[in-house]
Amino acid sequence: MKENIIQAIVAKMQRDLDCRQMGQLKAILASELQNVEIVEKKECANQQAQENEHILNSFISAKKIEGCSDKTLAYYCNTIERLLSTLSLAICHITTTDIRTYLSNYQEEHQSSKVTIDNMRRTRLTISGVEVRIRKLGQALSIPKVHPHKFRRTLATMAIDKGMPIEQVQRLLGHVRIDTTLQYAIVNQNNVKMAHKKYLG
Repeated sequence: MKENIIQAIVAKMQRDLDCRQMGQLKAILASELQNVEIVEKKECANQQAQENEHILNSFISAKKIEGCSDKTLAYYCNTIERLLSTLSLAICHITTTDIRTYLSNYQEEHQSSKVTIDNMRRTRLTISGVEVRIRKLGQALSIPKVHPHKFRRTLATMAIDKGMPIEQVQRLLGHVRIDTTLQYAIVNQNNVKMAHKKYLG
């Protein structure tokens, strides 16, 4: 609970502090709260349970649309519900370390095989899932219209700007036809035209 509060405070202060200051803030909060017991209010716990249920139902619905069988959906649901019950945390506060610790303890208690643990560890990140996460990061940083392809396009344009051979850019992006890659070169030429018009026109 305390770690979640500290993480939330640090996350909200990241726009105003640099990395060193954020590290200091986290250390100070951890030190000051070391001997403090924090108890979650009952209504907060109920709200957390409702939010977890909503997120889990959304995930299961998405997997159902993707074509997962009823048996697979039941496995996903049971595995995640067991995790949430053990951790007693809101999904948005669960960290990689929390999941690793849970899986390690589960494996030890149930003498589970590595295959079983791997199956539990894998709730696959789809293309839409990546897009949603990047969009949320953009919103948190007040950057509009952020999407994965924007990074890809920027990488290609910058590579061409810096003189990378078009064939190498093609391989970097995984394009079958070089005509597709040349579109980025056209974008680059447009940048030149705009710059010429702005500074010399």
